[in-house]
Amino acid sequence: MIIDKSQKYNTYFMAYLKVHDIKDGEEVRAVDYMAWITSKHHAFREIKKCGYYNGFPPEVQDEFNEFILSGCVRGMVER
Repeated sequence: MIIDKSQKYNTYFMAYLKVHDIKDGEEVRAVDYMAWITSKHHAFREIKKCGYYNGFPPEVQDEFNEFILSGCVRGMVER
């Protein structure tokens, strides 16, 4: 998929683009995004010790959004 930031993307995908510094015109493979967001969900659930598997409550959703935008998991910055 070729990125066009004038298009509307969901919050998680926009976080992926930001964290990975992906620019307009660059290509993103869906499998890479899916692996990234899945790993973020697993890491967040482990850190929070929560079993939310059908979505997060609003207050937890906001925290998750901040978590994925940080680009960090347990102090490790993503590359």
